[in-house]
Amino acid sequence: MDQERGYSLVSQQIRKKILDGDITNFGTDLSLVGEGPKKGQFKDDSLELRIQPASMDPIIGNEIYVLDTETQGLLRPDENEEIYRTLVKIPKRQRQKFDITSGYEIKRKYSYLLPLEEKVILNDGEWMKSSPKSSAGRIFLNTRMFTDHNPGIDEAHSQYLSNTPLRLWLLLQPLTFNAIIYPGLSFNQLRFFKGSDSKLSSAEVTEEFKRNPLLLYRNENDELVPPGKYPIMEDGGLQVKLDLKGKYTDGVVGLKTRNNPTPIELNKKDKYDAEDYFEPIISRGDTPIISRNGDHTLFASQGVLRVPRKLSAEVNSFSNVGITGPLDFAGFVDNGFRGDLVFEIRSDEISGMRLRDGMPLTGLEFHRTSEDPDKEYGEGIGSNYYGQIGPKTAKYFKKFDFTAAAKNYKKLDRIVLVEEANRLKKYRKNAEGFEPIDEEQGRRLVDSIETEGFGHSRYDCENDESVLQVIPYVAVMGPNGTVFSYVRASDINDYGDARLFGKHSVGVGGHVHKSNGKTSLRDNMMREVDEELKITGNLSEPKLLGTLVARDTAVDRVHFGLIYATYTDGKVEPGEAALASGRMMKISEIIKDPVYEKKYETWSRIIIPYLSMFGKS
Repeated sequence: MDQERGYSLVSQQIRKKILDGDITNFGTDLSLVGEGPKKGQFKDDSLELRIQPASMDPIIGNEIYVLDTETQGLLRPDENEEIYRTLVKIPKRQRQKFDITSGYEIKRKYSYLLPLEEKVILNDGEWMKSSPKSSAGRIFLNTRMFTDHNPGIDEAHSQYLSNTPLRLWLLLQPLTFNAIIYPGLSFNQLRFFKGSDSKLSSAEVTEEFKRNPLLLYRNENDELVPPGKYPIMEDGGLQVKLDLKGKYTDGVVGLKTRNNPTPIELNKKDKYDAEDYFEPIISRGDTPIISRNGDHTLFASQGVLRVPRKLSAEVNSFSNVGITGPLDFAGFVDNGFRGDLVFEIRSDEISGMRLRDGMPLTGLEFHRTSEDPDKEYGEGIGSNYYGQIGPKTAKYFKKFDFTAAAKNYKKLDRIVLVEEANRLKKYRKNAEGFEPIDEEQGRRLVDSIETEGFGHSRYDCENDESVLQVIPYVAVMGPNGTVFSYVRASDINDYGDARLFGKHSVGVGGHVHKSNGKTSLRDNMMREVDEELKITGNLSEPKLLGTLVARDTAVDRVHFGLIYATYTDGKVEPGEAALASGRMMKISEIIKDPVYEKKYETWSRIIIPYLSMFGKS
């Protein structure tokens, strides 16, 4: 590499700046490993973890200033003064100071300024740039870096003041979620440059692509192969396209933020359920997805990025080929990265924007290095997003189950009848199990549910125990103490609920679709019977026998059963693909089976001992 041209500093060069005192307050013990694969790296692992292949992670201290940016406006650095002096010029009532030693909650719509622990000396010809870390960007935690004597934001140049320690400050602005922060955490990365021409030109990127394809695509055999032709270059770098097929994420192509007031503790990992904070966006094939003003969404690239060890990369946050608004809140991509790119997109379009699979979104620029880094992005240095597929969430969340989300979203994306749990439980004496109900009380319960129950998205209430989904559940009884018993479909796609898949049952039931005005439980229940069963002969009017509440599984805890019985003197057979097989069985025969409690799903297992009380001889 031509050392006369500009370049991006890599890990060992950043480490040298620390050892030379150009980055201070980095640590007290700066001794290096003398032998082995980590030779030349810091012995202190906590320090070494902050050195990335082409960047460095500064950390926050224990002070925070809450700024009234609504009144004062965003603090703007001045090239002739330190940031602290700019800060104290703001009236005290508009800049409150707090200690965050024990943790501090930062909230949406507020702006927070924190001094970083490190000071940096920029020698002649050097400059640095800041970008949010990927984990901060993926929760849309906006970060802006200010530097003493530098009027720019997120950049600092030696032309303003060289060979002098500069204090760094970080502005935090939560855009979607509240969060709890602690001293010692890192939310941004610093990348250092020597010279102003480290960026590869379009011609240089094209030449590099010929030698080493930077974007790969999966063929019909799921093999990563170069594109059939060289990718398009745009002003700013290599054009990157949007994936809206989601072939490898079960059709989940995006994750849109939900309104969730529960703060995320940013010193935790794998703690939170992502679906409490993000709503999946499911592919519509060739039908466009509409991105609306104010949406904050994670999307993924169509191609798999492969950054060679000798180059660092950066995603352009704004592009005229994509949509109006930030397209990435964490732009740095270090040497050695492999995987899909994740875009943190906020739509600032005045109207909704139609997004299509394969549409160009932004550009990816590359920077040369003067030497290969002594480490590269990947599992070897604990990188969180190496090899990522699809719109992967931040490290604070448990692994997102794309398969379950895709299936559940399609199945649950409808309005069903629910009622407040406390109201329903007033009709019961016991917290769980089956309870008989007399005729008059049963009429009052049904009338209350039909007139006062309300509609709720099943997707949103599937884990909400404060409202219960009402399920009429009817057993089809026959002569001589028999009941229709069946097995769920052998093909999970026919039934769709893995929690009940493979179980035996004696009840037919389902969610009640909420209609305008009064909702008829009977009509919904009999529609389920007609869809699932073929009955020849007479069928009696269903009779409400009692209520059922179970807490054995997650699916049980959010449902309230209305247990009915209907009687037939005819033949009963499975009527749809959801039922694999079924026949009339004596209740006594079921109970005598030593493993019936394991065979039958929860509700059936609970009511089977009571069925003989209601059967006709």
